[in-house]
Amino acid sequence: MGATAFAACLQQSELSPEGSSLHAGSSVREIARDTGKAELPETARDDLSVCLWSPGAASRAVQGSAHGAAPTANPLPAQTAWSFHPDEQPIEQRPPEIATRTSFGHWEGDLMMFRRELGQHNLTSLVERQSRYTILIRNRDRNSAGIMSGMIEKLQALPAPARQSITFDRGTEFSSYRLLKHKLGIDSYFCKPQAPWQKGTVENTNGQVRRFLLRDTNIAVLSEETLIDLCERLNETPRKCLGYRTPAEVLMSSLDQGLPGLSNPDQRSPGKPWVRGYP
Repeated sequence: MGATAFAACLQQSELSPEGSSLHAGSSVREIARDTGKAELPETARDDLSVCLWSPGAASRAVQGSAHGAAPTANPLPAQTAWSFHPDEQPIEQRPPEIATRTSFGHWEGDLMMFRRELGQHNLTSLVERQSRYTILIRNRDRNSAGIMSGMIEKLQALPAPARQSITFDRGTEFSSYRLLKHKLGIDSYFCKPQAPWQKGTVENTNGQVRRFLLRDTNIAVLSEETLIDLCERLNETPRKCLGYRTPAEVLMSSLDQGLPGLSNPDQRSPGKPWVRGYP
């Protein structure tokens, strides 16, 4: 499977985002023109458009969804909350290239909760640290095995180098983290107690999501089209920290070595290349 298929797998859709209330009305090409930057190479731009905008592209790449997939022949092993020992995988054990964002494929994860009286549905938010690419996953409740299964369903579309680790807080909803290692070889790391700032990338992204999904949003009845539109809005908005490239562009360049790359967008000291705009 090529880079195009990998990107298409990340967010499933049977509906085109055209006409959605969250649709920004501007294409990647228009945003590039308005910000005065060069466009993606033609092949990469076309591939990105197919991945992120064509109806049904993602659902054809991934069969089933996190909350409706058929049982697999290789069931996940049981995991209980009492065996949750986050001190076995503290954030201090993370390789230094994760903290400096010099390595691609390291994510941060969190659970976004909504008003209890509206039900138990919630969202998992996953953000890749280097590209800031965001994935949102709907969950029926806070059952840890179910939450991990949803992550596995999405992240299995990526090649192993693009899903190396995830950093969580110490919530018991992440107690089944060993499933990630068992199924996909993903390492998990945990913040110190009461230190959510140690996964500040996903915390900041949650704040952006809350602009559109307030705490009184009924996630159970939220249309899949709206959720997909929100992901695409986040992933197709140019970021200053990315040299005014979009998370989707940086993700594509990391998956396809033939596209312009981005080396350590946060590190601007001498000897550490940083891309401002397109190369």
